[in-house]
Parts: sequence; structure tokens; C-alpha cells
Amino acid sequence: YHGSSTGPGDAADVQVFSSQEFSQLGNSVSPAGDINQDGVDDAVYASFGFSEDQANEGIVYVGLGSSSISQLPIYWSATGNKADAYFGFCVSSAGDVNGDGLVDLAVGAPLYKMQENIVGRAFLFLGQAGGSILIPRVYLPLLNR
Repeated sequence: YHGSSTGPGDAADVQVFSSQEFSQLGNSVSPAGDINQDGVDDAVYASFGFSEDQANEGIVYVGLGSSSISQLPIYWSATGNKADAYFGFCVSSAGDVNGDGLVDLAVGAPLYKMQENIVGRAFLFLGQAGGSILIPRVYLPLLNR
């Protein structure tokens, strides 16, 4: 929904659909900041039930914003690569975590398993000059009690 002086309209200006049944696209949607450094903010959204190599591994997308947006072209994506982790159950811009002036992304996988224990995991993806996002992932540390 595009904003205006009277608020957003009644109909969505852009819609994104999944081609995979039960993938849960749209459960988590967030502003991403300006990932590709073109002066226009982008969006991050996910399908935590997406299955590719693993069942319910999840996938996260960054869609590019534009001043004349009629679609949300996919700029970047990452899968969870862990069965039933629900990678992308929550997504958010992380701001600039490492102070390099680039937008970073945070992604949650609440059912991530280590050995046979469901521990959950948070992932941090660091922005790179030129607008790409750093892979491999930086895993946020587990808290021990």
C-alpha cells in the first residue's frame, strides 16, 4: 500500500504470491531499509514453510523498492537449509549493527534444531558495499543459562 496525504488506499498497490502451497508467505514482512543503496527503501518478507532441499526450511526475500513500483522484484534470497526450522518466521531490518554504514538484516528460525533439541536460532546478514548481502551467515550466539 502506497502512502499518501490521506493515508494508504483501499487496494494493495503491489502483491507478491508464493507458488508453493502452505509456504506461509507473508507471515513476516518488514521494511528492510535501503539494501541496494539506490536511495529507495526495500522490503524483506519470508515464507517460513517453504520447502526446497529440506521440508519447512523457510526462505527470506528482499524485494526492491522503486519510485514507480508496480511489482517487488526479488533482489536477494536465502533459505534455511535445515528441516522444520521455519527460517524466516520473523524478519526485520537490523539497522547498521556493525557500524559500516550499510543496512543489515535479522532473521529468526524458532524451531531450529541442534542435535535433537529445538533451540531456535537468530541469523544476522551483514550488508556489503554495492548493495549485496554478506553470505555466509553470522549466527547470533546462544545464551546459556
